[in-house]
Amino acid sequence: MKQKVDEVFINKLLKFSLGGIYVYDLASGLNVYVNSKYTELTGYSLDYLNDLEHSEFLELFHIDDRQAVVEHMNKVVESKGGQAIEIEYRFKKSDGSWMWCQSKDAVFEKSEDGKCTQFIGHFIDITEDKLNKEELYFSNERLHLAIASASMVTWETNMLNDTITWEGDVSKIYACAKRKIATFPKWSTFLYQEDLKLVSQKMKLAEETKENQHLVFRITDDNGNLHYVRASIKAIFNENGEAVKFIGTNRDITLERKMIS
Repeated sequence: MKQKVDEVFINKLLKFSLGGIYVYDLASGLNVYVNSKYTELTGYSLDYLNDLEHSEFLELFHIDDRQAVVEHMNKVVESKGGQAIEIEYRFKKSDGSWMWCQSKDAVFEKSEDGKCTQFIGHFIDITEDKLNKEELYFSNERLHLAIASASMVTWETNMLNDTITWEGDVSKIYACAKRKIATFPKWSTFLYQEDLKLVSQKMKLAEETKENQHLVFRITDDNGNLHYVRASIKAIFNENGEAVKFIGTNRDITLERKMIS
């Protein structure tokens, strides 16, 4: 009776798994089992997969991932029982599109001499996560390109120690290395003292109103040259509603000012 209950439980587990499950037999070079989720995610039935030649099956893996997949299979076969090995790869679905898979494989059965004869695997579809990361990467690259082309830098202050972290080429505006303006007091020495009060007011407004603030101030760079800088300021708050840092941008608008005058 217990064996029957266990079999029912296992069948339900395999059927309702959120990922694809497969068992691969090394001697025959065939999958001896795939669950319904495998077919749902890839579009392939067990019969279709087993009608493929070994080389045709491998071609379902992206050419840039194929060698890594082969090496991964060898590692699984040579691994100790119970040890799951993970890999990420692209797999061609039945509709011709590519999906990113995160797979974990382990020895399933061994021969009498202890060699792996079958391994079992479980994979999930991570395509959306990969695409989001890719979009974030290219978005950051576009931002860096825009910053570089516009003589713009970004900054972030740590209110606990008054440090400033800069992103971009600050030498185009301040004619110095980032370390020379790495704290608020150091940065303030470049600022026209008449404009220091305006900066402080805008930072206070950003904190009180929780709205972005914009201003123009003057600095004297490390070579003694005057620059007009257009800046934005945004306050960042913690879960208690307390401002913990400020972030913003600096853009050199000296040439624009000269053209107007």
